[in-house]
Amino acid sequence: PCLEHSTFTFYNHQRKDHDMPISLNNIEPIRKFSGCDKEHNFVVGHVAAARHTDKVIDASLGILEAAQNNKRDEFNAALRKYSTAMGRVNEILAQTLQGCGDYASFRTFLNGSKAQSMFNRGVLFERNSDTEAHNYLGVGQSSSPIASLGTHLFQLSQLSPRGSLPCNDGVDLLRAPNVRSFLEHVDQQARSLGVQSYALRSSESSAEYVLALGQVLTYRYRQWANLRDSVPVQSARDNAAFHAYLDVQTSHVRDIAKLVSRTHASMDGESLGQSVRTRAESVAHHAEMVHRSLGRILNDAESAPLPVSMIAY
Repeated sequence: PCLEHSTFTFYNHQRKDHDMPISLNNIEPIRKFSGCDKEHNFVVGHVAAARHTDKVIDASLGILEAAQNNKRDEFNAALRKYSTAMGRVNEILAQTLQGCGDYASFRTFLNGSKAQSMFNRGVLFERNSDTEAHNYLGVGQSSSPIASLGTHLFQLSQLSPRGSLPCNDGVDLLRAPNVRSFLEHVDQQARSLGVQSYALRSSESSAEYVLALGQVLTYRYRQWANLRDSVPVQSARDNAAFHAYLDVQTSHVRDIAKLVSRTHASMDGESLGQSVRTRAESVAHHAEMVHRSLGRILNDAESAPLPVSMIAY
C-alpha cells in the first residue's frame, strides 16, 4: 500500500455528534489497519491538533507584518499568540501520542510512494488535469507543515552548516503546491525582514522569541522521539540510511535547543516582568537538558533519551 499521511489522518475521520465541534472525544477514524488504540489515537490526535493550526498560521503572518511595519508591541503580541496556539497543538499531541506501543502494527502500511522501487518514476493519476508524476510522503517520511512553518518563520535553517533542518532535506519540495508556495513565501519574508535579529533587539521580544522557540522544540523533540522509537536502535544500526537520517534529525533538534539556550543567555532578564522571566528560564532549562541528552545520544546511540513529558510546558 502507498497510502500517504494526510489521507490516513485528515481525510479519515468522522464526528460522532455532527452538531458538536471537532474534539478528542467527538471524532473517530473511518478506516483502520490494525484497530489498536495507538492507531486510533494517531488519527484522532492529528485531526484535533490540526483544528488549532489556523491560529498558528494567523500568528505567523502577524509576526511578519509587525516586523515589516516595525510595530514592536504587535510583534510581541503575535509571538504570544504563536506560543499559545502551538502550545495547544503540543498539548493535544502529548495526550494522544504517548510512546510507540503498537505503532508499527499500522505504520508499516503507510509507506507513501516516495523512494519506493515500484514507483521509481512517481505516480500518474488518471482523469486528472495535472499530467505531472508525483511522489507522496508516507507517515515515516513526513514532516508536518506546521513544524516546517516554524523552521522558516524563525530562520532556523541558518543554524546548521550541514543543512540538518527538514526544510533543507527536500521534504518541502514534495508538499502540495499551495502549501509549498506558502512556506516559500514565509521563508523569503522572514529572511528579508530578519525576524530573528528583529526579535533579539528587544529584551521583551527576545523572551517571547524564546517561548515560541520552546514550542517548536517541544514539537520537534516529540517528532524525533517517535521517529527513534519506531525502529529499534539495533535495527537502525543495521539500516545505514535510517541511522544517518536519524543522526541528522538528532543534530537538528539539538541545534534548536542550543539556540534557545544562547538566546536566553544573551537577553536582559532584569528588565522583564516576573512571569515572562520565569517562563523563559524554564524553557531555557529544558532546552539545556535536551542539548546535553542529544549530545550523549550522538556519541552513543543506545543512550536513553529524555522522556518527552520532561520538556512539555
